[in-house]
Amino acid sequence: METYSLRSNIELKKALTDFCDSYGLVCNKPTVWVLHYLNTSGASCESRIIGVYSTKTDGVDAIDKQLGGRIHSKSIFKREAGNNVQYIWSYYSVAELKKMMDAFDAWEGKGVSYWRVPHELIECWTLEERPLLGSLRHMAPIRKRLSVLC
Repeated sequence: METYSLRSNIELKKALTDFCDSYGLVCNKPTVWVLHYLNTSGASCESRIIGVYSTKTDGVDAIDKQLGGRIHSKSIFKREAGNNVQYIWSYYSVAELKKMMDAFDAWEGKGVSYWRVPHELIECWTLEERPLLGSLRHMAPIRKRLSVLC
């Protein structure tokens, strides 16, 4: 959907609305799924957005690909809140993580979790539903980007 939007110079929100209209669907609140990645180890921390997806299923598939198909492994902890989902990989068990981090159970499904565990590696993938902002009446022009294939 994003590729179509970029190639046709149409705002993503409008492209999604047109898509819904073509199938007779009502899209009153178009949303996207943002996949965040967090990697912490001692004092270092890496945080980045991996991708934006049109469905939750696409986002979970991207997480599974990032994990190399180990999404159901015992070392991967899944938690859900709201309509969002988070997968945490750690050498620690869930019980140990809960002991080390006071706010572990306080996650309400909004935002990315940040924590530091001394000398240990923790990786976290958060799939968060976000509404598309903007107005269809006041669309700003979008510059076309050239796709360079190597």
